Amino acid sequence: MTTTQEAIDHWQHMDDQDEGELVGLLMAYVSARNVKAESEKVMEVIAARLKPWLEKHPDDELVDGERGLRAFLQARSGSERYDVTSMPAPLVRRLHKARALTVDVKVIRALSGKDVLPEDVKPYRVPGEETTALRVEAIKNG
Repeated sequence: MTTTQEAIDHWQHMDDQDEGELVGLLMAYVSARNVKAESEKVMEVIAARLKPWLEKHPDDELVDGERGLRAFLQARSGSERYDVTSMPAPLVRRLHKARALTVDVKVIRALSGKDVLPEDVKPYRVPGEETTALRVEAIKNG
């Protein structure tokens, strides 16, 4: 029986020019994705049970001493942002001139019908940076 680590080691060192070997990886990829999806569902359900208790007991941890596990809440901060509305106008103009000011689609949607109309800003829309994503899916018959 091959362990997961042995399989990973094999895949990392295989000939990436051998189409047959690469095709052989497709099912392993789909299987791993399915296991990941199922595991994420299980984790979501369990987290929905653990987190409320921990929120009600902010100074406590849930501890499984027998298995050496603990659950606790860790504070996290999002990305820093700058409040342009409170900046002095000359600084905002310098940032604008340097092309450092951007507005994302969420902001435009939130303002739609209020202060800004989508038609007003549409000519200034710039497509997002293009990336690629690996997709592996079943071939549809018919």
